[in-house]
Amino acid sequence: MTRTLALTLALLAGGCASDELNAFAFPDRIVITSPLADFAQNHTERAMLAGHEYGHIVLGHADDRFVTDHERRDRELVADAWALKAIAEAGLDTCLIPDFFRRIKAERPRANAIDLRIALAEAACERNAT
Repeated sequence: MTRTLALTLALLAGGCASDELNAFAFPDRIVITSPLADFAQNHTERAMLAGHEYGHIVLGHADDRFVTDHERRDRELVADAWALKAIAEAGLDTCLIPDFFRRIKAERPRANAIDLRIALAEAACERNAT
């Protein structure tokens, strides 16, 4: 069964929340802050951003008001895995993503599960390189 979703991709510019490296998924839209969009250095990194947020929607994570921090971390990893698979299937180089996450860690050392996200991206790179 194929499911079609109509989504809006919005770039958030201006205001204090938009000054952060961040993105958000809602049931009908993806919002990426302009600093994060600018931070992405290539189309593969931008695909990871959009794919990660789209993964949250497809996987039913768009409303996380009532989840624990542990569940939120797990959802981040599952959305990353979903996006990495989609990127690989699209023929993009998943080996660009570990460095993208390392740059995020340098800017936001306390980013949610960042070390696990780097490890997940490295594993995807190794899988897709063979």
